Amino acid sequence: MASDLLSHVLDTVFQADGPILSNDAFPTVDFTTIKSTLDRLGSREMITFKQIDREEANLTTEAEEIAAQGSHEAKVFEAVRQAVDGLKIADLP
Repeated sequence: MASDLLSHVLDTVFQADGPILSNDAFPTVDFTTIKSTLDRLGSREMITFKQIDREEANLTTEAEEIAAQGSHEAKVFEAVRQAVDGLKIADLP
């Protein structure tokens, strides 16, 4: 398998028009396996590579709701602002 992966990596790099991201090019290969393969090819001066760390932030369900509909405080403020005859706690959203 290791030699198959070596060949696959070399073929992929050879066919690429520019730099590739290993996690995009080899999504089914775990990090340690692809890293050791890249290290092996790099030590033989067959390829050059640099490791790029990437962090990705994703909204939680609550944050998506707040982004779409406004914060809880903004909802209360708007309800109070629109109330002409006063506002009861039960009327709050």
